[in-house]
Amino acid sequence: MGAIVTLNTDDPLLCQTALTSEYLLAMKTFQLRLTDIKKVILNGISASFLSPQEKEQMAKSIVL
Repeated sequence: MGAIVTLNTDDPLLCQTALTSEYLLAMKTFQLRLTDIKKVILNGISASFLSPQEKEQMAKSIVL
């Protein structure tokens, strides 16, 4: 529907979770495929405060 979705953890120690666990939970809850997860990861990179060069480099490193 066009919404840009990212997945984050604010404070892993306080919330007693890890980003990996959150991705696994999202996959199970919403029946996401690895291609969906890759898109969520790339959305997060795009929405970050990294420089354009850092974003490009990080996006290229995502292999699923």
